[in-house]
Amino acid sequence: MEQPIFSWRSYDRMSQLLQSVGYVVVVFGTIAGLFITAMGESLIRLVGIFTVAASVLLGLYHVSFSMLMTAMHNMIRRLDGEKLEEK
Repeated sequence: MEQPIFSWRSYDRMSQLLQSVGYVVVVFGTIAGLFITAMGESLIRLVGIFTVAASVLLGLYHVSFSMLMTAMHNMIRRLDGEKLEEK
């Protein structure tokens, strides 16, 4: 018996993984950036500020892509006529 090429279960897991990675990047990147900003000299503080900004942007990218994947899944389920259970 062949394995299906695509499954919604793996799609949902990937969406949750992307969201989790996004939150981890935001939290730890912000903490690291604030630590660098607090402990460093003038140019090193600039690196800390850029670290905070980059981690927030990268985290938001992961979370927004996860939300896009969830929306696509819900849209396809509605087009197929399935009922969506509310979370």
